[in-house]
Amino acid sequence: QERKAIDDLPKRLDKKFWDNENRLLLAEILPLLSEGAEEAALFSAETIEGATGIGVDWTLVNTEAAKWARTHAGELAKGITKTTRNNIGQHVAEFVETPGMTLGDLRQKLAKLPAFSENRARMIAVTETTRAAREGNLATARTYENEGLFTWERTWHTNRDSLVCELCRPLDGKKAGGLDEEYPLGGGAGPPRHPRCRCWETLKPIVSGP
Repeated sequence: QERKAIDDLPKRLDKKFWDNENRLLLAEILPLLSEGAEEAALFSAETIEGATGIGVDWTLVNTEAAKWARTHAGELAKGITKTTRNNIGQHVAEFVETPGMTLGDLRQKLAKLPAFSENRARMIAVTETTRAAREGNLATARTYENEGLFTWERTWHTNRDSLVCELCRPLDGKKAGGLDEEYPLGGGAGPPRHPRCRCWETLKPIVSGP
């Protein structure tokens, strides 16, 4: 019971505190995801237009990319805030259970507590950059598809180096039809398949209709 009470301490912090933490994180995360998704979307649109001579309204492309960034940034910020709550709980538990540890020691630990560790920050940077690039490409593709111009064939790619994991290696070169079909071998909707995943996909346009 005592341990559970200790672990529940972060939940007792004022809701305004956690709402503010979430807003601060969102302010950091959203611009990064938006920029990554929109740059990928516009690059993809330029590439397709250059190859086919068929263009679309880039405002629609940007809107689709921005919509994804807002939604995903909110989900990511909530996840990070939850991690922060857990970290606070661990430090408070350490304070209660460690003889000789003072309130000042606890204060110092909490003051230095980042939203996430350097290792977690690196993991998130790699994973979310991959995700933002993919979603940017999909934003472009959906705009073309909604205009009735193309359907798509997607291809999974790895870096084909020693860092490619056992999960992703068999997926290199595998294809999925359309924008929503899942890849074989448990690849799901597409990369990133796991934290720190560096895989990406390319989209091949197929002209719709006769």
